[in-house]
Amino acid sequence: MIKKKIVAIIPARGNSSRLKNKNLKKFNGYPLIYWTLKSALKSKLINKVIVSSDSTRILNYCSKFSSISLSKRPKNLSLNNTKIEKVILNEINKNDLIKFDYFILLQPTSPLRTLRSINDSIKLTLKKRASTCVSFYKIKYNFLNIFKINSLKILEVERNTKISKKNNFFIPSGDIYISSIKKFIKEKTFITKKTIPYIIKNKYSDIDYLHEFKIAEKIQRN
Repeated sequence: MIKKKIVAIIPARGNSSRLKNKNLKKFNGYPLIYWTLKSALKSKLINKVIVSSDSTRILNYCSKFSSISLSKRPKNLSLNNTKIEKVILNEINKNDLIKFDYFILLQPTSPLRTLRSINDSIKLTLKKRASTCVSFYKIKYNFLNIFKINSLKILEVERNTKISKKNNFFIPSGDIYISSIKKFIKEKTFITKKTIPYIIKNKYSDIDYLHEFKIAEKIQRN
C-alpha cells in the first residue's frame, strides 16, 4: 500500500438544530463525539486529527485528548445552512493542510462507525489511487440523493426511480468522506464520476433526531 499523509477533520458545531447539544449528549455513557475521537486516534493510517468547532465547551472537552489539534471555527461557518465544503476549505487554509495528501471527514454523528471501516476505506482509496471515496448504504425505499452502484462505479439517479431489493440503489451514509486535498481545493465536492464507494450495512449512521440517537445506542450495546 502506498504511504500517504492523512489528516482527519472532525466538524462539531455547538448549536445543533434538531437535537440540542448532540455532540456532547451522552451516548452509552460518553459524549457523542467521544466515539469518533476514539476511532480516529486509534487509526495508524491517520497522521493528524483536527476538531473544528465554534463551541468552547466542545473544544474544552476535546482538549483532554493530548494528540487532538483544536481549531476554533468562526460563527459565520457554524450556521444551520453552512455547507460542510466551506468548513473543510477553511480548515485546509487555516491549518496549512496542503502538506497532507488526503483528508478524511469524520462526523461525530456517526458513533457506530468502526475503526475497521476507517482503515478499510482509506486502504481502498489508496489501493485504487482514487481522488475521493464516500461511504454508502443500500436502501429499500425512495430517498433524496439516490445513487446506483455497480462494482466501484457510481451513477446518480432520479428520485422517482422504483426501488426494489434486487436493485443496487444506495445513499451516502454520512460515516466517511475521503478526498485528495488538492482535488478538493479544485473541485470543492466529494462525489464526482471518479468517486469510489465504500459500502456499509448500518442504517443509523448519521444521527439527526432523538429516535435515531436511541436506536443507535441500542445497536451499539448489542
